[in-house]
Amino acid sequence: MFREKYINEFNYKQTHMNNTQKILITALILSTLFDTITFLAGHIQFETNPIYLLTGSTAILLILKFSVIAGLTYLLIKYKPQPKKYTWSYTLIFMTLILILTQTLAAISNINVTQQHDTDPVNVQPYEKTEAIKTYMMLELILVYLPLFVSVLSFWTWQRIYLNKK
Repeated sequence: MFREKYINEFNYKQTHMNNTQKILITALILSTLFDTITFLAGHIQFETNPIYLLTGSTAILLILKFSVIAGLTYLLIKYKPQPKKYTWSYTLIFMTLILILTQTLAAISNINVTQQHDTDPVNVQPYEKTEAIKTYMMLELILVYLPLFVSVLSFWTWQRIYLNKK
């Protein structure tokens, strides 16, 4: 009886989105729109995204951005972890939260740069291309990849200790 109830509850959770998933997806989409709107409405010459700097194309940057967001949203809805194998589902959620945070910070930065440039255009100058890429990559390393690595490694270790007991 208990086993049947657990299996039915697990099957229901596998086919229906819960409120946390809905909130996470909504926040991801809102942060994407916030960043995109402030990027397009601001001074594009201050953009430090390497994809934009290397291609010079707003269209390529936006297509790639929305493709990643669409893929991540799809995975948040459809991906179902296997029992006792939660590392990838945890990583997916962690990546989504980091993306929401970095997009929100990027949008705030876009607003600040636009305001600074509008009030004092002589003293606010864009980075050189190589310096902008270097700065962007360092921020990505510190804000995204290092926390992701430490977090996934600690979760993987926790999973190995507490879920894979034999």
